[in-house]
Amino acid sequence: MDKVTVKVESYVKHLNYGEVFTFRTVLKHTNNAPKDTVNHALKKEINNNNIIHIRKGIYAKPKMSRFGPLPIGPDKVVQVLAKENRAAIYPSGAFALNALGLTTQIPMTHSYIATKRISSFKHSSGQVSIRYSQALSKAVTIFRGVNKDEKDRAILFWISLEYLGDREANTMHESLKKVFNNLSPKTQEKFIKSLGRKLAWSEKILI
Repeated sequence: MDKVTVKVESYVKHLNYGEVFTFRTVLKHTNNAPKDTVNHALKKEINNNNIIHIRKGIYAKPKMSRFGPLPIGPDKVVQVLAKENRAAIYPSGAFALNALGLTTQIPMTHSYIATKRISSFKHSSGQVSIRYSQALSKAVTIFRGVNKDEKDRAILFWISLEYLGDREANTMHESLKKVFNNLSPKTQEKFIKSLGRKLAWSEKILI
């Protein structure tokens, strides 16, 4: 057995069950061995049911049941994609509303919005859609300096307003204003700046 195969086997063995990882991470672990050799070693791990291939460059070590590997949640995959691409990726649409407690509905399809162009992918639960938004990218930049929890909440709120649109947002203006008022004064100020032309209509609801 060659050294690269041994290193890949060791890497997989020490992963936690349910962990998602990238080809690039494995390549680094093998001290940048030839890509074809690393790829062959990973295929061997797949054939031995130790790991699964999710999409190009993305793998996972699934928890196993007597019926086979358990599904890996799309959120875990998206987190790795965000790190791999140095992007911010957030749940979009009704998922953002749900995260803020503005709806109890959970969509059947998984959709995300990103600050960089990242291709969508198929998942065991269906198609996972990732949409690029230049406006979101600008908004994320404006929230620099805000603590992570509040920043994430503000961005989810921004995404929620984009999803709702002017007419729908007006029907739930009290709930939306409450979310806005729960942000710190500094973040509120940044939030208004983040609206731009795209969401300028929402300022009258919030202030």
